[in-house]
Amino acid sequence: MPVRRWQAIKRLTHNKSRLQCSALEIARQAGWDDSVADIETRVRTAIAALEQSGYIERGNNMPHVYATGITVRNMDEARQRIASSSLFDKEEVENAVRIIKSLISQKYISRAQDAEAESRIDYLADILGLNKHEVVSAVGRMRQEGILGDTKDISAFMQDVGNERKAMHKLECFAKLEQYVLSNIPDDALRISYKQLNDKAVHDGLEESTEKHIRTLLYFLVVKNYTRKKEDGIQNLIISRQADMKNTLARFEKRLNICRFAIGWLYARAANAEGEAAKNGVVNFSVVELLNDLNAGNHSLFYNGEELKIEDIEEALLYLSKIGALKLEGGFLVLYNAMTINRKQMDNRVRYKQDDYRMLNEFYKQKIQQIHIVGEYANLMVENYDAALRYVHDYFNMDYRLFIDKYFKGDRAREIERNISPAKFQQLFNDLSEKQKAIIDDHASRCIVEHAVVVLFVAHWPQDREAARRACLYTSWPRCCCLKT
Repeated sequence: MPVRRWQAIKRLTHNKSRLQCSALEIARQAGWDDSVADIETRVRTAIAALEQSGYIERGNNMPHVYATGITVRNMDEARQRIASSSLFDKEEVENAVRIIKSLISQKYISRAQDAEAESRIDYLADILGLNKHEVVSAVGRMRQEGILGDTKDISAFMQDVGNERKAMHKLECFAKLEQYVLSNIPDDALRISYKQLNDKAVHDGLEESTEKHIRTLLYFLVVKNYTRKKEDGIQNLIISRQADMKNTLARFEKRLNICRFAIGWLYARAANAEGEAAKNGVVNFSVVELLNDLNAGNHSLFYNGEELKIEDIEEALLYLSKIGALKLEGGFLVLYNAMTINRKQMDNRVRYKQDDYRMLNEFYKQKIQQIHIVGEYANLMVENYDAALRYVHDYFNMDYRLFIDKYFKGDRAREIERNISPAKFQQLFNDLSEKQKAIIDDHASRCIVEHAVVVLFVAHWPQDREAARRACLYTSWPRCCCLKT
C-alpha cells in the first residue's frame, strides 16, 4: 500500500520538496477508485508508514473553510439567482448550478443520516468531473452573490447531554486528564503507549481516565497544534509539544475558562427559552454573540489583558463537542482539508523497500490476530463463562506475547496469523500434496500468485466448485474463469 502512495507523492511533487493536497487527491493519483473502501484512512495509514521510514515528514493540516451556510431555500431559487448574476458567464452558469445542486443534496443527506454537515471541495471536484480551482472559483462567487453564507450560526442541544452539572462534570474530568497529559510531556518527547498512559493516570488518582478519553484528547491536541504525535503499528506513541510548557498550559487554562463560561451561558439561555425551543432544549446562538458577552463581562480569563478572538471561541466549542460535554450543530460547511507533506527523499529512483514495510506488516498482522482473539473469546463465553473472564483479564494485564503463548500454543499460534478461519483453511488446503503446499507457502518469490491459483483450482475443480471459487478469491485472482461459471 505505501508503495503506490510513495509513487503518487513523487508524481505530485516532481522536484518540489513541499506538497499540500487532500487524501483523496493522493488516492486518485495512486490509481484508487471508488471501489476502495475507506480511502482516506488507508491513505493516512500509508503516509504514516512513509514518515516512519524517513521518506516524508508530515506537517500540520491546512484546512480552509470557503462557506459556512446555504442561504437559498431551494434549487429553483439558486438557479434563478445564478442565471441572473453578472458574476457568472454562460459557460460558468452550468457548473455553478451543478455545484449548488450537489451542496443542497449533501446538506439534506447529512441531516437525514445525522452526519457531519459539510461538503469537501476535493470531493465535489471529483464527483462532478471538474477542476478543483473551478469549484473554488464558483464557490467564492456564489458566496459573493449571497447564495452561500459566511455566518457562524450554531445550535446547542441541551437535553441530549443532560443537566448543567453533568456537562460541567464531564468538562472537569477531561480538563484534569488533559492537564495531566500535557504536564507529563517532557521538553524532547514522551514515548509511551495508550495503555501505559492510561494505567499511569489511573494510578496517579485520575480514576475516570480511559484509553478512549486519552485518544479523544490526543486527537484534539494534534488537530489544534498543541502537540505532535507519531504512532507505530503496535500503538507505541511519541508525543511532543509544539510550544514550551508555560505557553501550552496557559493556552489550556484560557480554553478551560471559556468552556466553563460557555456551558453556564448556554444553560442559562436554555432556562429562559420559550415555546418550541424550550420544549426541545435547543439553544440557537452565534460565535460572535458568545464572544461579545465574554469580552463585555468582567471575567478574569486572561493574565495579560488581551481580548478573546473568534478562533478562541471556536476552539473551546470544538473541545466541548469532542469530549461530549455539549452536542452542537453548525452551519453547512464547504471546506478543503489539505495535508502538508514535506518530502525528505528527493531521489525519484528510490523505491519503497521490503524492510520499510516491516512496521506496517506488523500492524496488519496484529489486526488479523485480534480478530481471532475476539473469536476465541466468543467461543469461551459459550463454553465456560469463568474461563472467558480469565481470558479477558489476562488479555488486558499480561504482556501480549506471553498472552499469545498461553492461549494459542503450537499450531494455533500460526493459525491466528492467517486471514482465514482454521476450518476454511483445512477445507482449501488439507488435501494438497507436499509440492503443492510448498507453492502455497512460498512468500518470497515475486511471481507465485498464478501458480498458487492453478494448484488450488486443480485440487478442487470440478468436485467442489464453490471451494475453487473461494480459492481464487483467497489468492487474489478475481478474473479466474471458474468465477464466471
